[in-house]
Amino acid sequence: MLKSFLPINQVSSPRFRVFCFPYAGGGHTTFSDWPDYIDNDIEVLVVSLPGKGKRFSEPAIDNMEELVNSLLSDFKQLSDVPYLFFGHSLGARVAFALAKELEKLTVRQPLQLVVSGSPAPNSNENVVKLSDKPDQEFIEKLHIIGGTPPEVLAQEELMELILPSIRADFKIAEEYQSLPHQLNVPITVFTGKEDLDVNQSNLSLWQDFSKSPISINHYEGGHFFIETQKNALKDLVTIINDSAIEPEQLVI
Repeated sequence: MLKSFLPINQVSSPRFRVFCFPYAGGGHTTFSDWPDYIDNDIEVLVVSLPGKGKRFSEPAIDNMEELVNSLLSDFKQLSDVPYLFFGHSLGARVAFALAKELEKLTVRQPLQLVVSGSPAPNSNENVVKLSDKPDQEFIEKLHIIGGTPPEVLAQEELMELILPSIRADFKIAEEYQSLPHQLNVPITVFTGKEDLDVNQSNLSLWQDFSKSPISINHYEGGHFFIETQKNALKDLVTIINDSAIEPEQLVI
């Protein structure tokens, strides 16, 4: 039974798969309506990490190398059809790190990497460390950042249970970096025009991570624009359909 990737929609013989990687503290709900906007032969799967959801009883992972290794065995079983990666914020960097690791293996490679709301892994942006803050200060910061429903943040007992996994996500986001490494995978960057968490002028640094010219799509909204901007989802559908007709990419 696969644990690391949960399907939003069950497709018996998918033509294409979209693997979604959530932001720090996020989960499958961000992508729950995506199948409504795409063809019914495209399967949407969301990364399921230890310490969250159905894997709540498992210890959370707080470093990128271990996290990616935990995804690999399940992923190999799902790379039998063409696919792309979509990651938002921390998820963008997790998607990149997994794609980077997949280059070492004789498996089908992603046809596209869509990175959303995230600086490149070699960005020199100042990182504000939150993962080691006291509980109350950390929760207050989560209120400011957004992404976690206020009604969840207000439940003390619930927050006590889920804080370790959220801290683990933030620790990875704060610490992960990569030297330039040009994938054989095209990269498309999605960004919110009012996103104060990402330096817009640094987004071009994603070019250091693909051999193909990158493209950058700008949308109205802040850091969590993907939750309200369906134009971004329409553009993703176009990318899916364009990618799906490309020749299959294999590492030999």
